[in-house]
Amino acid sequence: MASEASSVGFYICGALLLMVWALKIPVLLRRRHDPLLRAACLLLFAAGQLMFLIVLYLVAQAVAMMAASTLCWRWSREVGGSLRAGPRILAPAYLIIVSYDVIRLIAVAARRTGHDLDYLDDRVSVHLAAPACLLGALGFAVPLLGPRLAENASSVRQFRQLAPLWQTVRDVPTPGAVRASLPWWHTPPAILLTGRKTAIYDAILALAPYRDSKVREAAYCAALRHGEEEHRAAAAADAAVIAVAAATAVDGSSPAARRPHLPHPPTRPEQDLIPLSRALTSPVVQQLRQRPTPSQKAATYE
Repeated sequence: MASEASSVGFYICGALLLMVWALKIPVLLRRRHDPLLRAACLLLFAAGQLMFLIVLYLVAQAVAMMAASTLCWRWSREVGGSLRAGPRILAPAYLIIVSYDVIRLIAVAARRTGHDLDYLDDRVSVHLAAPACLLGALGFAVPLLGPRLAENASSVRQFRQLAPLWQTVRDVPTPGAVRASLPWWHTPPAILLTGRKTAIYDAILALAPYRDSKVREAAYCAALRHGEEEHRAAAAADAAVIAVAAATAVDGSSPAARRPHLPHPPTRPEQDLIPLSRALTSPVVQQLRQRPTPSQKAATYE
């Protein structure tokens, strides 16, 4: 009974494979020059021909998997990132399937020549199925999930790098701007980063009346004296202006009592917020922020 049930199962599988092969014929006629499609159709047809069910099937599958492994390795040289990782994971997965087919062919050939090597089929080849399935799943999943994971990792990294700047301006009053509280545990990192950048820009806009041009000039010169490059010195100067202006705004000082201020906030693209945030930890800005009161004459800073 068990053997009859097994035979029925093979016939059902063969019929299904032939049905899929028949559905592929119109596509094959339209794309007859596609080598991968031809190999797939050949594999389906060979698998469905049970009367030939198992040597022809194993040979066709081994040839198709070897071709797929070779193509995956070639394609991996033309792409980068997670797209490269996918084919390079699939290539060894297909080679494992080739090894599986070769082992089973050896067992079948031994049986046809009067030898008993069934243990290769029962005990050896079965151990190749799990790694082949695992690598195959990873090979298809990595190109799909890799870019998303990389984007999330980049957003988290930028979110953390903006922490010094956010700590400086988080208490600055921003009339007319709405700061939405976004729970980090179920908010995508990219949305958290966008919200953080928006809040920072709102605060910088609100600090326009408090920004002192002399503070920027003094901090810029001091950064150059400390050996900073020009672009780093400019970032440190902007950071010093924001730090002093934020402290003044939070203390409630009137902007009219300040020195002549810059009429507009610094126009910096989004990616420059990170150098600005990093500059807040520089010695020039740290020494400036350690002064007793933010309303004293910071322009005399040495």
